[in-house]
Amino acid sequence: MIPINEGNGNSGPFDYMQYPLDFCLYPDEIVERFSGKEVIVISLAKGDSDAFIETFKDKLKIKCVAQMKYNPKLRSFYCTPALSLEEGKPPITNLNGLLAVRKDEPIFLFTRIFWLELIEQLERKGLVRGEDVFMWEKGYPMTPILKKFIEHNERLWKPEKIKSKNKVLIPFSRSSWWFDAGLNISYAYVGNYLAQRYDAEIHCFLRALILERELITTTRTTRDIWRSFNTVGIFSYECDRQQAERAKEILENIWPSLNTWEDLRKFELEGINFGYSIIRDILRYNVPYVDMKSTPGFRGILQRRIQRIVVFLDYFNQHDDIKAICLCDGVSNESYLRDIAVAHGIPTYALIYGTLALKLEIGTPNNGHFKFYKKFFEQLSPKEQEIGLEWAKKSLDARLQGDTKDIKYMSKSIYSVEAGERALEQNEKLKVIICPHTLYDDIHCGWSVFGSMIEWLIHLGELSNKTDYDWYLKIHPNAGQRDESCLSEFVKHYPRIKMVKKWTSPKQMREEGVRFAFTMYGTLGHEYPALGIQVINAGNNPHIAFDFCHNPKTPEEFDDIVSRLPELADQEVDMQEIYKFYCIHYLYYKHPSRSPAAAFFRRPELYWWITDKQRETLPPGIVNRHKYYLNDWSPEFHDITKEKVAELFKEMDERRDGIFYRNDEKIIKQKLKEAGMSVE
Repeated sequence: MIPINEGNGNSGPFDYMQYPLDFCLYPDEIVERFSGKEVIVISLAKGDSDAFIETFKDKLKIKCVAQMKYNPKLRSFYCTPALSLEEGKPPITNLNGLLAVRKDEPIFLFTRIFWLELIEQLERKGLVRGEDVFMWEKGYPMTPILKKFIEHNERLWKPEKIKSKNKVLIPFSRSSWWFDAGLNISYAYVGNYLAQRYDAEIHCFLRALILERELITTTRTTRDIWRSFNTVGIFSYECDRQQAERAKEILENIWPSLNTWEDLRKFELEGINFGYSIIRDILRYNVPYVDMKSTPGFRGILQRRIQRIVVFLDYFNQHDDIKAICLCDGVSNESYLRDIAVAHGIPTYALIYGTLALKLEIGTPNNGHFKFYKKFFEQLSPKEQEIGLEWAKKSLDARLQGDTKDIKYMSKSIYSVEAGERALEQNEKLKVIICPHTLYDDIHCGWSVFGSMIEWLIHLGELSNKTDYDWYLKIHPNAGQRDESCLSEFVKHYPRIKMVKKWTSPKQMREEGVRFAFTMYGTLGHEYPALGIQVINAGNNPHIAFDFCHNPKTPEEFDDIVSRLPELADQEVDMQEIYKFYCIHYLYYKHPSRSPAAAFFRRPELYWWITDKQRETLPPGIVNRHKYYLNDWSPEFHDITKEKVAELFKEMDERRDGIFYRNDEKIIKQKLKEAGMSVE
């Protein structure tokens, strides 16, 4: 029987790397074993079984499809609607009734939720996984290429397998996405590097709770892939009953004093602050309201996050054998792992979607090098300074005309938008505009004057009620529906702030009278001053070493600046300072490991992410990534990759904020060439 703890729909100690998944069948196995035979289908989500029925309707005889729901309190499964198999006999209303009419037919389960509870109850009735009870592996079927990839890994990594009481943790993810297929390859190298470095076994953690419920039905192949490069265990973070009760008690204790976002930001357990991470996690997925407890579903949202923290704390408290952890991005669910691991003194790294490799700290990303930018410029030779300033002027001018080569995350530039109908009211008041980054991006910001984006917004809302300025807010061009819902609620709460369309041109806003803009971190910190709009930041940001922005360090300094805006309105901006920033940030400074994916693949088409244009160069389907990787692979490339991975971690360990890491000369020359400048 699968071990399962009492209570909260959970898997307890179930370890997918250890327990057999041979009751999860591939399509050809289903046909081979059950062709022409009657089967029973149990589905816990409407429509889940439709694909099975359509796929096997000519191969199997479907005796019945029982649509069921689960009552966690009664721990019982009931039919909805009731199932009638024979005319004149009472309908079947629950699992016991269904089993009473079963005549040894195999049962196929379809559920991402409560599958452990369902299997447990079936096994208590004497049914056996792999003999009576089955699932359909429909997520990622085994193919000849994947068999070849697994065999390749086993030849490559099994000689390096370590048996030890020590552990290193890496993220476990499905192989059903193009992105995740790249992770298969990358974490084979990362996991084995860390295992060798710390004389440890490779264990995994699940990146998302939904994987807990999908894992059994979509990743039999994935598990075999991860096993092939020496992974021996998976740590799941679903609560058992005792942990759920502890989380509930913690929430009950803090709830009466939890009235503001600031209160939540101060939340600690076992001496570790989790408040920052919780707020940034909520901003990443939910719609936060000014009145925190009015946020839709807030109590449940908070309880689930406390549950995760409790499970993670228990795991780390019970395992003093964890020597290192490598995360995928170090945010949301992973942020709690990050905070605990760092607090325990465990080296904690992240390979952030193949674009950035960082050694992590508690709470915030490490962007301490920003404050040294002016010092770095002074370390350039006079010739380098001259070239850099010329390049910066050309590039920033191009940016303000709509070019996006230095901000590749923007597919379209706000500066390419033509002026439209008047966006602002025509009056004599001093005009100011709030420019939030997206809710999704709060996780990437460092320390903030107000702790988080939502607290910053609320503070500005309160200031709008105390000042006689003309207040506006413009949503970020990349913002989605969540941002629009959140900020619409925000301006209802603070009606003196008026919303403008998110694609309103900054040039138009300047022409219509905007003199100041509020942001926390964004690129408008150097773009707007170049247009004549002063910027007030609210925390660590790339411009913090320079004076072309206002960079208050405390709420008091922030409020003092806001109170003096009329006298600051005609303050001149030194464009040379902007150019100094621009050439350091975009040309000369080598940001932390810009593309760790380059360590694992010979060509960009196989990186974890790909552009639509790159996708056109490869046949569709994630298996092709494994195919092309195998075609590119050689023993020499393997040795080079291992060296690159070691160098990557050495760089993360040794990197210091105050050191000027210069960009590669090849990259600098390419950027100069793109700007039409001589590279001699």
